Amino acid sequence: MPVLRRAAALFLPALIALPASAAAEIDEVVVTSPRLDDTVERTPFAITAVTREDIQLGRQQIGIDEALTRVPGVFFQNRYNLNQDLRIAIRGFGARAQFGQSGIRIAVDDIPLTTPDGTSQVDDLDMGSMGRVEVLRGPSAALFGTAAGGAINIYSEKPAPRPTIETRATAGDYGQRQLQLKASGRSGKLGYLASVRRQDLDGFRDHAQAETTTVNSTFHYDVDPTLELTAVLAALDKTARDPGALTPAELAEGPRDRARQNSIDCGVRETADQYRTGVVLRKALGEGQSLRLRGYLLDREFDARLPCPFVDHTTFDRHYIGGGAEYRLAGTLFGRGNRLVAGVELTTQEDDRERFDADREGNRGTLTQRQRESVDSVALYLQDELALTDALALRLSGRYESLDFKLRDDFLANGDDSGAITFEEFTPMAGLLWSPLPWANVYANLSTSFETPSLNQLENPAGPGFLETLEAQTSTNYEIGVKGLYGDRLRYELAVFRIDLEDELVPFEANGDVFYRNAGASTREGLELAAEARLAAGLRLTLAWSYNDFRYDRYSAGGETFDGNTLPGVPESQLFAELAWTHSAGWYATWDLLRVGELYANDANSPVARVDGYTVSNLRFGRQYRLGALAVSPYLGINNLFDETYFANIRVNQNFNRFFEPAPGRNAYGGIGVSYRF
Repeated sequence: MPVLRRAAALFLPALIALPASAAAEIDEVVVTSPRLDDTVERTPFAITAVTREDIQLGRQQIGIDEALTRVPGVFFQNRYNLNQDLRIAIRGFGARAQFGQSGIRIAVDDIPLTTPDGTSQVDDLDMGSMGRVEVLRGPSAALFGTAAGGAINIYSEKPAPRPTIETRATAGDYGQRQLQLKASGRSGKLGYLASVRRQDLDGFRDHAQAETTTVNSTFHYDVDPTLELTAVLAALDKTARDPGALTPAELAEGPRDRARQNSIDCGVRETADQYRTGVVLRKALGEGQSLRLRGYLLDREFDARLPCPFVDHTTFDRHYIGGGAEYRLAGTLFGRGNRLVAGVELTTQEDDRERFDADREGNRGTLTQRQRESVDSVALYLQDELALTDALALRLSGRYESLDFKLRDDFLANGDDSGAITFEEFTPMAGLLWSPLPWANVYANLSTSFETPSLNQLENPAGPGFLETLEAQTSTNYEIGVKGLYGDRLRYELAVFRIDLEDELVPFEANGDVFYRNAGASTREGLELAAEARLAAGLRLTLAWSYNDFRYDRYSAGGETFDGNTLPGVPESQLFAELAWTHSAGWYATWDLLRVGELYANDANSPVARVDGYTVSNLRFGRQYRLGALAVSPYLGINNLFDETYFANIRVNQNFNRFFEPAPGRNAYGGIGVSYRF
């Protein structure tokens, strides 16, 4: 901190003295996530695009929540516990996932990160090489499969016009050390981007150390003017410890940075090695026709020491492979403009899982379970957009998907618990867009989704094998909204929605482990508002506000009735505000504020599980220098500027009221980026 204070003392007077510059206009952004490419304003769904500057510039780059809190309806937890992974919720879906993501489809450079059972891990994402992120909010099964909450599509930076190498070094409080090396450029028909990043983090709390190495690379080759080949390769090596959650009594005893003693005694931690690769082939066929073929695979080796002696030592080796073909046609129908997309996807996933007893120090004991869990999926989808008039367009989508879950028991000492479950569903969606004015686009859509339990969620609390009574949750979404671009100074959007759910998947704890059951029914009603305005030359204001009224309609468990209760893990409201200033000399400064409303940590909405709202503010600033072929960019940042006391994560429905993971107070980071253009 003293070093950063002295550096800030040098930066701030210069920032205050400089005049503002001419700023870039607020331009139209073309999004590709809804499969039919169009601008944000001309898409009949709630969708937000976040650009490279907002993702990378002056960021600490611990997690993508830094850049995506500006998206209304999206809520993040678990930023500082890399063992549990960042938890992302869109309209409440994914808020109660225990490990990784559920209910949200995630893809990187058109290669799915989400496995067939609906889970995603985001620990191999590299913010330092991201060029654009698109967030589609609302049930999206008609587009992507089991995506009840929506989809996040990440696109890497485009290759630099000339060969460029770049290095970036960041150091921060709580032992953060991050180093990145990146190369990008074009050579003839080949464009390339390769990034390697290493991060070490001691963490705010005891027993929260994490070491992560990631690799992200993309290669684009123009075979001829009609044929493009894209290859993606990513890798991860990670070790992360888990400080665990605290009870109210432990919080009262203090200090807030303490770890759960059991986590320390048992050495709770996880290691993960992952490799992900894929190839995408795009071919223009002429007369408005094109074809896209893709194939991909993912391997993940995972080893976890869990809280002992109640929970086992768990390992699995995951193998995921898939592919698909997509045909596009742009032409006319009934004399009006028409666009059609049709596709097929085939995927398979195999998890070879083992469990072992653990002693009171967390050491691996005897084998208690060995099984192969697999998911095979087949999907067919179709989407069509017809221009009914010059100002009115209709978009229809439908997807049929069949998923076969199988378990082969290879540990027969306690009997054969092999089994199989099949889920299949057709999910339609309809959207209507009316553009009465150049700056106003009114839309309405009706969509459906289904979300199967993941392999982990199918674990049976009564013993080995699948919990075959667990159903897939289904939902129907009703949404209306308006959005537009007013000149080059204002972008805005407003969305109002209602989601009716049946058989919602709800976590609960038993025997020291987390299992899932179905709630009867629930309703989610919400409002989302966002705006981006250029207040003056070089000065931009961004606002995003969400209001959530998410409740159980019909749900009983363990002799308790939760009808009318608020869904846990989701705040009642969230407000984001950001003021960003840039100057033509390369100076920039950004201040943001996040206000999160109160939420509950359990289904019962008990007083001890009521979590107060909080307000967190951050500041970052720096300068980008260009000295011929050399570019230098020093930056500083302060998180939690006003030292707010709050929780970075809430563990839902945990026994003994063990809900709370404290967040750090005021902390700072700084670094420098250097690039050379050949």
